[in-house]
Amino acid sequence: MLFTMKKNIYSGIFFDLDGTLIESHLNFTKMKEALGFPLDCNILEHLESLTSEKDITSANKIIDDHEKEGALKSYLYPGVRELVEHLNAFKIPTGIITRNSFATASLMLKTHNLHFKHLLSRDNSPAKPSPAPLLNLCNIYNIE
Repeated sequence: MLFTMKKNIYSGIFFDLDGTLIESHLNFTKMKEALGFPLDCNILEHLESLTSEKDITSANKIIDDHEKEGALKSYLYPGVRELVEHLNAFKIPTGIITRNSFATASLMLKTHNLHFKHLLSRDNSPAKPSPAPLLNLCNIYNIE
């Protein structure tokens, strides 16, 4: 893939991870069944409704196990490496905003040898669809 750019026209480009740059094929139905969650629920939102510390710990372990399995089986979409190298060459600020755990997202990036200065996950930032992680990166780079 060949990229050309005469002038840096981007203030920053921030990506989702799973399903955008990398595909992990997480099976959310299988994960919900393992968690004992309703099949029509949003996993992270349903997790917040749990009140028992034991249930929360157990659910997080199941989610982490499924995410780790997905990360280890993941693949990089075509052209992603070249795109990231191009953005880095032009010193365009980049970052990742993901609903994955920090550990899982880090594992996927390490597995595929991708490097981003900022990785905002559900562990260190409000989860999407909250605009907070994007606004945080915009503030870091002084982007309106």
